[in-house]
Amino acid sequence: MHLSDHTARGSAPLHQNISGERTYLGRAEMMDLVNFRKYVGNKLQPRAGANDRKERFVIFALDLPIASTKFTELAESNAAAELWYKLGDIFVLEDGIFLGREWTGGELLRLA
Repeated sequence: MHLSDHTARGSAPLHQNISGERTYLGRAEMMDLVNFRKYVGNKLQPRAGANDRKERFVIFALDLPIASTKFTELAESNAAAELWYKLGDIFVLEDGIFLGREWTGGELLRLA
């Protein structure tokens, strides 16, 4: 998923798009929960998906217009940014490509 200035606020700093935009975040979370995870349903819960993000059958890569240090800092103080931070498997950020914290135990790991 590529996230650029999709808020139609061209004058807004790019990091505000990550922390203030909830439409794309909500869609991304719904895709993750409904479409990207292993099916674990039964008669009582026919649409149930696995509860663990490691049970995805896709790699969720997010292209975000922010530097890794700013992204990590913002994720500690902003709920929307924190959800982006938790959601991705791979992040393409302004200063490199990073493995997400779900796979590293808590921090972004620079791959390239």
